[in-house]
Amino acid sequence: MQLNTYQKSLLQLLTFLLVFAGAMIVIGINRPYWGDEAHFAETIRYFGNEISLNTLKSYNEMSTPLPFVLYALWGKVFGFEIQNLRILSIIIALFTCVSFHYLLFSIFKESIIALATTGFFILNPYIVGLSIFVFTDMLAILFLIICCLAVKNESPALFAIASVFGLLTRQYFAFLTIAAGLYYLFNYQKTRESRAIKMLFSAFLSFLPLLSLFVLWQGPAPDSARKALYMKESFGFHPNSLILYITQFSIYLLPVILFFWKDIYKNKKILITSFIISWLYWVFPIAPSTAAVDANIHTVGLFHKLVRLVLGAQYEHIFFFIFFFLGLPIVLAMIKDCYQRIKSPYLDFLLFIDLAILTFLLIMPFSYLVWEKYFLPVLPLMAIYLLLKYPKQTSPTFVQKKPLVAA
Repeated sequence: MQLNTYQKSLLQLLTFLLVFAGAMIVIGINRPYWGDEAHFAETIRYFGNEISLNTLKSYNEMSTPLPFVLYALWGKVFGFEIQNLRILSIIIALFTCVSFHYLLFSIFKESIIALATTGFFILNPYIVGLSIFVFTDMLAILFLIICCLAVKNESPALFAIASVFGLLTRQYFAFLTIAAGLYYLFNYQKTRESRAIKMLFSAFLSFLPLLSLFVLWQGPAPDSARKALYMKESFGFHPNSLILYITQFSIYLLPVILFFWKDIYKNKKILITSFIISWLYWVFPIAPSTAAVDANIHTVGLFHKLVRLVLGAQYEHIFFFIFFFLGLPIVLAMIKDCYQRIKSPYLDFLLFIDLAILTFLLIMPFSYLVWEKYFLPVLPLMAIYLLLKYPKQTSPTFVQKKPLVAA
């Protein structure tokens, strides 16, 4: 049987993923608990004993319960030993990578783009860790990718299901659902078509299960000792968190940025504006949250630890200042691009990606914790943004199935 281009590309990816999964099993399956994995495993066993309104109301975590319930159901069948739970993490990671590859191929129709971008995603050190250890982030990224597929294919049912599951995995998933709602609100304003209303309605409905949990909890997280520990600070916007995530644009995506640097840094006005804004770093430098310091955590993640180890605490802020400046032109160009696309008669898939990333930057600084890992959902979105934004570099063949407004 003759394989088509996608099937050949998928076969190559699966070959790599099997080797990758084997390496994860050999290297990580029997390691001691890693970071938050210990209390996650405890919560999974808590749900393994009973899944009820009572356990949903009072479990000792800050995030929504779907991952713990899913791992608990897995544990009931295969056992609650950490090695058995980690097998499910590997399976979720494999599904996430295959889904991302499919999304990329459906957009660009290019095997090399789909394979290279998926490989870049997989080999991020955080993604490697999430592919073996028991954390909740990879499941959220899987639902994010499925939501992107639903928006691209304009499937209200698929979007509603994936968005519900995403919101029940992590509260911050709201950024993507809100972005989709805005995207289809703009669409309806221009087209008055029923398909935009259906997608907008599916985004609205997907919030209902999360809102039901908020009512049950009487707040944004279950009432627990962990909530008492982390929710000491009053609700508000944390500028140093925004600066961290803008800095991560140029750090975590550095190989891709280097490929597109002539396009990203060619606008002199944006560069000058970025240089002026960049001095805000010294007013709101990257620093751990109060809750993290109380827990004896004095960095915002693994990369911060590495920078401090290599450069020392006295020079780390110079390093981050430089990369904050390098990240600003990406964000400013995206804001400009988003504005121009909203004003244009033709709204395309790239506008949705713009809105998703910018909504992330607006919502995440309200989090009680400043943390590098929270940037991970932006990785696949930014990869798609850059590849669509600069098509002359990658020659993508993606065209939206049906223009929302005739150009």
